Amino acid sequence: MITNEKNKINNTALLNKVESEYLKEDIPNVRVGDTVRLGVEIREGKKTRIQAYEGVVISQKKFRD
Repeated sequence: MITNEKNKINNTALLNKVESEYLKEDIPNVRVGDTVRLGVEIREGKKTRIQAYEGVVISQKKFRD
């Protein structure tokens, strides 16, 4: 497999295009110190349940734009 800078740019553009279809637009503004609550769907065999989690945000990672 041959890789070069041009190929990396094309792959990045392709990945961003595909990825953009799945990104959420309505993400709330969350900061360090905020208390967050979320529900995670857990599947156990044929059964599905919602597991609730609550916690305080202790750090944040900067994501690329």
